[in-house]
Amino acid sequence: MDGRPRSGQAAPHDPGVCVYFSLNGRPYALACDTYTKVEQNIAALAAHINATRAITRHGVASAEDTLQAFSALPPPGGGVQTSNRSWREIMEFPPDFPGHLGLSVEGIEGAIRDRFRSLSRERHPDAKGGSAEAFTELTAARDAALLELVK
Repeated sequence: MDGRPRSGQAAPHDPGVCVYFSLNGRPYALACDTYTKVEQNIAALAAHINATRAITRHGVASAEDTLQAFSALPPPGGGVQTSNRSWREIMEFPPDFPGHLGLSVEGIEGAIRDRFRSLSRERHPDAKGGSAEAFTELTAARDAALLELVK
């Protein structure tokens, strides 16, 4: 109720923390799992926020500019229209993949993961010409391919 962790509770198994907030209508997420205790990770995020405020105070950059790398990505499929294209088309595989290639399950999985990494360089939101929608579509295609062919 007062914003402080409750005493008398067991420490969580995962000490990582994430602070979600919005600034001027844009969602952000600051995460930290560097330390072994929750309170240390919270202190690290507090120090980061104070440093961001100092940058803004000194006129180096606005808070929005400083926090740009922490823009919260939408959840998978969250508000993004899914594609009607097949995973083979999205990942630029031939329609009969793996077909006649004679690949083992490990080979098929490796080919899918390699293609995903390659296309991620173009479609990730941080890449030139990339977008959250394109990357979400690619991620869903990879997951569908692995589910169909490997698992």
